[in-house]
Amino acid sequence: MKKLLLLILTSACIAGYAQTDTISNNIYQYGGNLGIGTSYPLAPLDIIGDESMNDVLSIKNNNYARYAAYSFSDIWYENSVFAGFRARGSINEPQNIGAQDRITGLYGCMYIDGEYHTYSAVEMFAGNFISNESAPAYIIFGTTPNGSLQRVERMRIAPDGNIGIGTNDPDYSLDVAGDINFSGNLYQNGLLFSGGTNGWIVNGNDMYSSVSGNVSIGTEFPEHKFEVFDNNSHLLFNEGYSPTWQSHRAGLGIGYIGDGHACLFIDGVDGDFSGMDYASLIQFNDLSLELSNRSNSQINFGVGGDYFSQEHIKMSILHTGNVGIGTTEPAAKLQIADGDIFISDIDRGILMKSPDGQCWRGTLDNMGILNFEPINCPEIYVSKDELNNPGINYTIFPNPSDGKVVLSINNPPSGKLRYTIFNSVGQVVGNGKVKSNNQEIDISGFQAGIYVLTVNDKSGVEIISEKIIKQ
Repeated sequence: MKKLLLLILTSACIAGYAQTDTISNNIYQYGGNLGIGTSYPLAPLDIIGDESMNDVLSIKNNNYARYAAYSFSDIWYENSVFAGFRARGSINEPQNIGAQDRITGLYGCMYIDGEYHTYSAVEMFAGNFISNESAPAYIIFGTTPNGSLQRVERMRIAPDGNIGIGTNDPDYSLDVAGDINFSGNLYQNGLLFSGGTNGWIVNGNDMYSSVSGNVSIGTEFPEHKFEVFDNNSHLLFNEGYSPTWQSHRAGLGIGYIGDGHACLFIDGVDGDFSGMDYASLIQFNDLSLELSNRSNSQINFGVGGDYFSQEHIKMSILHTGNVGIGTTEPAAKLQIADGDIFISDIDRGILMKSPDGQCWRGTLDNMGILNFEPINCPEIYVSKDELNNPGINYTIFPNPSDGKVVLSINNPPSGKLRYTIFNSVGQVVGNGKVKSNNQEIDISGFQAGIYVLTVNDKSGVEIISEKIIKQ
C-alpha cells in the first residue's frame, strides 16, 4: 500500500506534458495520470486488469476498509456516484449488451470455512427487446434464508416500474405473492380505507361492517347484505328482499321483483314492476334486454315505444333456438315479420352448402334470376392489412405444426405483449405472455384444425393476427 501511494505522489510531481513514462513494470505515467495496465491513462488513476483476475482493485485493512468519495460543486446534480458500465466484446472492441445480461451489482460476501460467499445482493440486469431506441432494465434484491446457503430473490423492480415481492413478474404497481401485515390505517386517494369505530372486520373469507355485519359502499350503516349508496343511486342485493323501485331511480339495482324473480336495472325508470313475468331484466332508458319466462322461456330485445306493449319488443330468441324479428313467436330458425331483407351489394348474396360440402353464393342478375356459383367455404382469418400496426415485422413457424410454433417478432413495440389463440368458433383455447423475441407456443394438445393467433400490446390493441394450422 505504501509503495502504491509513493508511486501516485511521484507521478503527481512530474510535469504534465503529454509523454508516457514507465515507472515500473506495467505502471505508467501519462499527462499527469497514472495508469496500471495501460500506458495511456484517461483518468487520474486508470486500471486495466488481466482477464485471469476477478478483482481489478482490492482495498484491504485490519480495521474499517471504507470507500469514501467526496464531491464539491455548486451544481445541484453533481454528486459522488458509483457507476457500473457493462458491454459484451472486449475493452478495445465493445459490443452491444444482451437481454438478461447482468449490468452491475452490490454484493455482501461472508467469510466461512476458508472462503468468501455472496449471500446478499442488489443486482441490475438488462431487460428484453433492447435497441438504440429502447433500453429496459430491472433490479433484483436477494438475501439468503436461515438454514440455507442459496441466495433467493426477494424483491424486483420491473422495467415498467412495477414492484414484485415474492414474484418475478409483477403485473401491478405493487404485486405481493404472500401475506401482508401492517399497523396503522390504509388510505386510498387520501381517504381512510380501513380503521376507526365503523371500520371493516375480516373473519376468514368474510368482510363486513363492524356495526351491522353487512357490506356497503357509501354508507356506514348498510341495511342489506350488500349495498352501494350515493344520493339517488342504489345497488342492492339481499336474500328475500323486494325493493320498491318507485321510491327512487336506481342507477344499478339487483333485487327480487314478483314471484321471486331477479331484476337488474341500469338507470331504471320509475314505477312498480312487481308481478311482471320475467326472470331478469336489463334496462337502459327505452332499451331493454329481458330474460323472460313467457312461452317456456325466451330472450327479448326491446327498443322504443311503451315497455308494457308487444310493440316494444323488436327481436326474440326462443328456447328452441328460433329467432324472430318483428314477432315473438318465430316458427323457423329465422322468421321476419312485417319487414323485408335487403342486400344492397350486387357482389354479395346468399351462401349455402350442398350435401357434398361445396359452398355456393347465390346472386341476382338483371332479369331477377337467382344464379349460384361455387366458392371456398368461409373461414376465420384476419388480413394483415386490417391490423392496427401493419408495420410489425413477424413470422410464425413452422406452420402447419403438430407440436410447437415459434412467434418471432423482429421489431416489437415497448411494453408487455400477450398472445391469445382462438379456435374456429371464436373460443379462447390458449393465451400467455410474450417473453422473448422468439416465443415458443405449445399447440400439441390442440385438436387438428385451423386456429387464429393474435397478439395485443400493453394497451390491449391487437397488433398481430395470423392463421395457424394444427396437423
